[in-house]
Amino acid sequence: MNMKRFFMTALLGAACACASATPIVGVFTGADAGEGLDLSGTFTHALTMYSPANNTKVGDATFQYYGSAPGVTTAAGNLNVSWYTPDYGTSAADNGLELVMHSLIWSNAANSATGQVLTLTMNDLVVGQTYKFQLMFAEQGFNRGFDVFQDNVKIVDDFSPWKVAGMYNGRQSALITNEFVATSSTLSIGFGGTAAGFSDNNPILSAFTLENVGGAVNVPEPGSLALLLAGAGLLGFARRARRI
Repeated sequence: MNMKRFFMTALLGAACACASATPIVGVFTGADAGEGLDLSGTFTHALTMYSPANNTKVGDATFQYYGSAPGVTTAAGNLNVSWYTPDYGTSAADNGLELVMHSLIWSNAANSATGQVLTLTMNDLVVGQTYKFQLMFAEQGFNRGFDVFQDNVKIVDDFSPWKVAGMYNGRQSALITNEFVATSSTLSIGFGGTAAGFSDNNPILSAFTLENVGGAVNVPEPGSLALLLAGAGLLGFARRARRI
């Protein structure tokens, strides 16, 4: 690789490293590979809202009941125990996920002026590590829409589980996935706000995972990047001077 190409590659790499991931909204149809969820890796937290599913292992994730899961503080107004009876398939992983998704937590949208009426908070992240969370939702019969926040920043506007995955659909459920680099040991995920066009703004959550994906890309400090740009400019000048 010649020097000019080297500098251009380095600059592009630095630019890409500065980019943040965009949350992905989609569906999942089960727990097996290719069915929408990532259940392979190192999971620091996995929550179910159904107490009989406590310590249910699905893939590499061991789901724990939200009311007693260590390291996660959950603020929610209500628990609906018998909410959803999914039928994702016949594999052991699918059957485990069906148990995990049986219940949900929800909060009344009118109970907070801040808009975030349902929250998850964790304080054990490692700064500089890359994490990925998956938020899982099952809707049974409401024209529901709400916003989703990460560290008090809105990341998904007017999210509607039934618009994404359908209503009374036991074979697929709605999913929000986001990958990010931890800049703090604390992660807060909030749900609430107002969503125009939906008669119900009460947020829900059926299950959750947080995965430690690994180390972050080392992004140059602004001063280092400036030196890199200057070096690239000097290199180009020197190459042109040799041709004169």
